[in-house]
Amino acid sequence: RMEAMEDGMGLTELGPVGVGDPSTEGTYVCRLSPHLVEVARQELQEKPEWRLRDIQALRDMLKEHPEIPAPTDDGFLLRFLRARKFDYDKALLLIDNYYKCRRVWPDVFVNFYPSSVRHVLEAGVVTALPQPDAQGRRIIVLRPGLWNPAVAPATDMLRVLYMTLEMLVRQEETQVCGLVVLADYAGLGLAHASHLGPAFVRRVATVLQVGSTPPVSVSGRVVVASLSFSFSLSLVNIEKKTKKKK
Repeated sequence: RMEAMEDGMGLTELGPVGVGDPSTEGTYVCRLSPHLVEVARQELQEKPEWRLRDIQALRDMLKEHPEIPAPTDDGFLLRFLRARKFDYDKALLLIDNYYKCRRVWPDVFVNFYPSSVRHVLEAGVVTALPQPDAQGRRIIVLRPGLWNPAVAPATDMLRVLYMTLEMLVRQEETQVCGLVVLADYAGLGLAHASHLGPAFVRRVATVLQVGSTPPVSVSGRVVVASLSFSFSLSLVNIEKKTKKKK
């Protein structure tokens, strides 16, 4: 099951995508430890004495782009500034891409509430560990082998992943330290592969190219690979190519 966040805010309280964090509305108040303030200064080019000025500068730039339906509260804008090391132009582009991906793949982001994917949450397909690693990064564990394609479409897995990322990126510590995603592919087989053909992979790539994930640094690694899944996916691809030739 998805663990509640350390600050008491669980995934069930996430609300719709693209809405500013209610806890950061109004003038921003820094809650980072002195150590992370220094980390942000050194690695993200964040200067506390200029922070509000930088937020206002990005807000002013957004006013010139009414086609971008972004919130303008301090906390929301600060995420994107941190993700682009306080480069205004790059932060604005990231916000634009953040919303563009929702137009590219609307079926993932429609009905973006935990109640719509409770079956995937309860299966443990995506789990956020309660404690960060030694570098302060929150850890997400993916276990797609626990996904039951007879119960939920593949897009539900992605919806849960993005919800989890959205939840974690609301934490300032995550904005500064980033995330680690661990993938355990044990248990994946033909039943899964038949739902994950080349078209699905292309859609994932398309979304990633326009910045699908929330503004945060993400590191990833495979913990357990599945040879049976690789073989099953190859069989599915061969079968689809054969059908096209007929």
